[in-house]
Amino acid sequence: MTTTYPPPTSAYGTEPVIRISTAFRIAVAVNEGPSVPNMAAQELARRELYTMAAKECSVLSETFKAECRLGSINTFAPTPAPSSSSAGSPVALGSINATANYELRPRATAQ
Repeated sequence: MTTTYPPPTSAYGTEPVIRISTAFRIAVAVNEGPSVPNMAAQELARRELYTMAAKECSVLSETFKAECRLGSINTFAPTPAPSSSSAGSPVALGSINATANYELRPRATAQ
């Protein structure tokens, strides 16, 4: 039995595209304990991840000689494992991960 799925829709319509996924990770200080994450640090880290994703589109565009669009970005902040230091102090170091998906449309070449 074979199951086929239609190709995902593209911001470029029916034109052929190159799809690229990348992963990013950034370290962030977290409050220890199960109750309160360090929200300010997480927000700054997410903003940095968004900046990294935008810059990656520029690199991809230059490398592949293509127009680049960021299709999606997903972030994930895992809960840090507890340690032996005092609760509530921002001494633990965690990370926030992001996965970005890009679409590249090759530029028309001059003939």
